[in-house]
Amino acid sequence: YLQLAIGTKAGKVIIFNKPQQMMQLHERKGKHGAPVTCGDWLTDNRLGLASGTRVKISKPLPEEGAQWESYSKFKLSGMLSRVPRKFKDAGEPKLLSFSLTYPPFVAVCIGENYMLVFGTTGSHNNEDVGLTFPEDYGPITGFQWLEDDVVLVSLANGYVTSVDFGAMVRMRRQHGLPEAVKATGTTKVFNEYLTCLTYSPKSKRIAAVGDKGVKVIVRDGGDLEV
Repeated sequence: YLQLAIGTKAGKVIIFNKPQQMMQLHERKGKHGAPVTCGDWLTDNRLGLASGTRVKISKPLPEEGAQWESYSKFKLSGMLSRVPRKFKDAGEPKLLSFSLTYPPFVAVCIGENYMLVFGTTGSHNNEDVGLTFPEDYGPITGFQWLEDDVVLVSLANGYVTSVDFGAMVRMRRQHGLPEAVKATGTTKVFNEYLTCLTYSPKSKRIAAVGDKGVKVIVRDGGDLEV
């Protein structure tokens, strides 16, 4: 649908419907107690938003007359209680993305270089996994999910990392994977900087922006090739 979701500093949710040229501000239902800092659409047209230490997911929003209403909520504070203080005290989430599979995983960027991923079913314990990145890779600038629960993470100093979070969650359940693990499988894409990346499910290609240009990346097995 041609709808744009807007989160405000006051914690309100605005839905703009482009075909109808209508903007709806919802004061009560779905109102957040802190500024809405980031969000993402799910594949079934639900909307997820992060505010403070919570992530809220709506019901599917219809093509016309969309009304925001919080359907499920997830507290980040409990998940972050096991990670080092420098990440836990890094502030509110600044990036949020849902996986393409169902039920989806949620990836949230906390601070500069810590990513928290957790499931949305609420039926499994130890389903959340934290990922840290070396400081010389630079801050996280973006991430994109692929179809097989692999997420691509772009870092400011020119790196792209692919992480199989589905495998990490399975390892956690079976073998007790640590709460925070270090990134592996990293490719140097740009020499100086990388600002963002995006993935096209149709073409199976990734576009990354940096060093005053754009590079197209393909995934060959577990490797990334420019």
